[in-house]
Amino acid sequence: MSRPTPQSVPGGLHLLDDRCSPVWDVDLFRECGCGCLTCPHGSAEELAPQASFENYARTRKGVATLDGLGLNRRLPEQLKAWVRALDDRPRFVTLGHTTEPLPGFAEAEEVLERCLRVLLPANIGVSLQTRRLVPSQILDILGEHASLTQVTVPLPTLSDAELKIWEPGTALANQRLWNVQQLRLRRVPVTVSIGPLVPFVNDDSAHLGPLVRALADAGVKQLTAEFMRLSDTVRERLERRSPVSTRLIFGAYEQRELDDRLDPRRPNLSRRRAVYRLIAKLAARRRVRFSLCRCADLVLGRQICQLWPADSSPTATAPTRQERSRSRHRPPQAGAQVGFSDFFNSKR
Repeated sequence: MSRPTPQSVPGGLHLLDDRCSPVWDVDLFRECGCGCLTCPHGSAEELAPQASFENYARTRKGVATLDGLGLNRRLPEQLKAWVRALDDRPRFVTLGHTTEPLPGFAEAEEVLERCLRVLLPANIGVSLQTRRLVPSQILDILGEHASLTQVTVPLPTLSDAELKIWEPGTALANQRLWNVQQLRLRRVPVTVSIGPLVPFVNDDSAHLGPLVRALADAGVKQLTAEFMRLSDTVRERLERRSPVSTRLIFGAYEQRELDDRLDPRRPNLSRRRAVYRLIAKLAARRRVRFSLCRCADLVLGRQICQLWPADSSPTATAPTRQERSRSRHRPPQAGAQVGFSDFFNSKR
């Protein structure tokens, strides 16, 4: 991967070294406007849950405007200069994996559109993640360059009441499912990330069963999952605002296994393995592929990177008529779960 000098890198572009491989991350904003309780980024300031981003933004101190969120209006021009200076262009960049790129403002959507029109025609792929409703003009651009895009839609629960508490500035569950449907119509590879998973909140069969079923009914073909990262910021925020006992949540992060590979920011290894196994079985029943990469779990992740899967393609997300016919007459097979036989039997 080309590593330009720091002087040639735009302020909204950062090299992330904690992924499966180093990747450039594009940030339109300095701050994220979603206010998720589990977000490992940002401050731990007190934020009141709101029913919508518009209401939420008006009440949040310091970030009620695009200037408060720190929108980089010059980012499209900066990206143009960065692309021209590259000797070796990256296969893809990530966008929206640190701050939400679609916080509900028309001007922000215009800036994002211009950034996409710089990167995609330059043959630089975009791995986009969003918890908000994707506007039609952004959907159309992604569809025009479907072979160069990968979209991740996080969805921790189907309960809108819980989403308004845990992710107050994000889209509701049915809006995120609509995103999935619209992306599939445009042949854009889309993955739904079940998460962040929070122990004793949404990592049980009562939550995961209906969620996987709804995702399959919406046409989702690829699932991944990730547990909440318990940083100091998240811990402080949950101690003040969590509707569930923090003793239960924090207790699940106590590492009982004597293994140097364990990540103290994740729940204990046995719990993670059990929950991933449950999701994999639920997905297999619905003929949905579930995979886990090291970006989500350093210990258990083994599959291809979900930021930019090597086998994703525009046609892979839309079943053909023959595939639909075969699926009606062929029972689910264990082989639909790529690589998970070793994962289930792992003693790591």
